[in-house]
Amino acid sequence: MDPNGCALGLTSQHIVAKAGDQPRKRSCVRPMRQLAENARLTLEIAICMIITASKVRFRLQMSRGSPSSEQQPAAVEAALERLGRNIRIARLRRRMPQAQLAERIGVSRFVVANMERGKAGTSAAAYVSALWALGLLDQLRPVADPAADAEGVALEHARRPKRARARAVLDDDF
Repeated sequence: MDPNGCALGLTSQHIVAKAGDQPRKRSCVRPMRQLAENARLTLEIAICMIITASKVRFRLQMSRGSPSSEQQPAAVEAALERLGRNIRIARLRRRMPQAQLAERIGVSRFVVANMERGKAGTSAAAYVSALWALGLLDQLRPVADPAADAEGVALEHARRPKRARARAVLDDDF
């Protein structure tokens, strides 16, 4: 602060009404209040712009749709619906409400409802967590087991060399 009590070292000589005007003797309190008010307004405008940009981006994403909400192949949709239906049956047989299952796996009740409908946008982690909470995780082990992948084993076998290279004999005679 300077001797006049102005913050930022502003003096009355620094305060000019318009470009090219002669400096006038004025108190620095009013311009400092104006600076603070302008800074507050600038901050409010920036926040409004950020919120507006977020809303516009969200609307664009919703209008385009996420990749998981696009039309899936019929076999994929049928498999997801079947898995969701099986999870629902297992939950009902255990007389467990959706809210309790959701609490156990750490998601909302709406995620459990979407899972039971077989929605493609529901994460794979939610499906696997539900199987774990219902005690059915062991049934997931054979899924995509490399030993059971006949096509993959055949392709791997076809890429193997037909014969092994002969080992080079080292001559130890110096």
